[in-house]
Amino acid sequence: MVSVGTVTASTITIPAVPVVAGSDIVIVANGTTLMQQNGSPDSNVGFTAFYTPNADVTDFLGGSQTNTQDRILYAGGETINVTNFLTGSDAGYTSLVRFTNGSSADNTLFASAQPYSGGPPLVGSLGTIGAGTGTVFTEAQIGTATGLALANSGQRATLTIIAIPGGGGVTASGLLVNPGGVVDNIN
Repeated sequence: MVSVGTVTASTITIPAVPVVAGSDIVIVANGTTLMQQNGSPDSNVGFTAFYTPNADVTDFLGGSQTNTQDRILYAGGETINVTNFLTGSDAGYTSLVRFTNGSSADNTLFASAQPYSGGPPLVGSLGTIGAGTGTVFTEAQIGTATGLALANSGQRATLTIIAIPGGGGVTASGLLVNPGGVVDNIN
């Protein structure tokens, strides 16, 4: 029997678990949700599964189980360090990110921004880009996707792009447009 559930960055919720001797959990990626990294085998970081029985079961209440022994193995994807100088826009300065998909597969892109002011990384989807194409993202588009708010060119963040499935030929770089339209490559 198959019971469809939902997955967040750190949890799996299964609303109708069949009562059997054991169950397997299979997660199928949807290309729009990025799960958190679950650490090395010694870090004791796993995931928590929440479960409830089928509606016709009356002697089993459900609950949760935190798994720290097994790991969800991540296969695929490529992390691209883009820039440590993504800035807000003002006084004629604007940050851009150029992405090129030179691979033979469509790639779903996630932006991971780490504000210099601290706090957790802000992650959001930038959508899918076709094989053999390129695009440019503005600081405002990255802010809308991740929730990053850079008020001016004095505020900045480090930006990483995660391309899924990734592969050879997938590149990204930071650009800074100066007053007067001069474009500099930022590493």
